Amino acid sequence: MKQELLIGITESGVMHTDADPPIPLDTKFQMVKESGVYDYFDKTPPLELEDDYRRCSEKYELPILAGGWFYVLGRDEDLLMENLRLGARLGSLVHNTQIMMDHQDGSLVSDEQVVEIYLRAYETGEACGCRPTFEVHVNMWSEDFRRIEKVADLVEKTGDPISDDTGPFPCHFQNRQSPRAGSLQHP
Repeated sequence: MKQELLIGITESGVMHTDADPPIPLDTKFQMVKESGVYDYFDKTPPLELEDDYRRCSEKYELPILAGGWFYVLGRDEDLLMENLRLGARLGSLVHNTQIMMDHQDGSLVSDEQVVEIYLRAYETGEACGCRPTFEVHVNMWSEDFRRIEKVADLVEKTGDPISDDTGPFPCHFQNRQSPRAGSLQHP
């Protein structure tokens, strides 16, 4: 069966140049729709702007099929669950979950902590209709990319499926914490 590849744009990417003043939300949706290039908007808005995003999405017939956010474990677990539910209310199918490498207490996030939050997010996402994906990226738990397979194996042992976003994966070490997270030498 052939599947259609949908192309989206993150809300922060809708601009003329970085130096230009901010563009009103309605105008951003209009620009994206009129470009004829994109099929959907990618955004998890602040809760207080949920209605504004829904209105613009409906007005321009441009769905919000994905969103994402950065999370610090020990602080943002409930925010992740709420953002999954918010995404579902806006029509998002996936939520790009970016778990920072450091826990709120300053320690590195452990594999077990990643598994625990993934399982909780997966359960919430399945219930509401917006699945979490865990991004592979710098400054995240997965910056030591050797951990990804270990975490995936731990999740699979629970019987739950694993999803991951292997798209944005720049492998550079400009962040001084990178070697600490990955037991790698700084160039």
